[in-house]
Amino acid sequence: KEQAQVHSAVQDAQKSVMSQLKPGVSWLEMHRVAERTILKHLLEMGVLKGGSVEELMKHDMASLFMPHGLGHFIGLDTHDVNGYPKGGAKKDNSLGPRWLRTQRILEANMVLTVEPGLYFNDLWIASSIKDDEKKSAFVDQDVLRKYINMGGVRLEDDVVITEDGYENFTVVPKTIKEYQAVVGKYSPVCPPC
Repeated sequence: KEQAQVHSAVQDAQKSVMSQLKPGVSWLEMHRVAERTILKHLLEMGVLKGGSVEELMKHDMASLFMPHGLGHFIGLDTHDVNGYPKGGAKKDNSLGPRWLRTQRILEANMVLTVEPGLYFNDLWIASSIKDDEKKSAFVDQDVLRKYINMGGVRLEDDVVITEDGYENFTVVPKTIKEYQAVVGKYSPVCPPC
């Protein structure tokens, strides 16, 4: 049950971002869309409590569970350069956005990954809240314990921004049902997850 909830949260975050991809969109804002979606699910799961999504955003709570940027450019190298060109916008170094490899406005023909994630890293979460009473109060430790040994989920799609949206190059199973159909053929380990 918990694994399915985590996968659904990440899949929802990816769909929320992908539905808005087009030229003129801020990659920083897309990162924030993913964070808000993850926070909404963490509230529904009971891992977080006592605040609205926007209040949790003000306290950088998403960074406890998505400790990475939303994605990166793809080019000649896996992590292509020029995420921060000279004369470009000033980088937002707040806790979540500091991990972004770019904060540019999307343009047609840019190729990048869209890879939100939801992780339960005990050491990272504990160290992030230990000296912050407000952050600590948002976390339901009893519910968190149900998820902590799971690790997490990250879904990556590779896209090119087109004149009016995007084209997705990633064609792999994404839903739990699709995973089960593939895994079930090869392993008795994953009955309905």
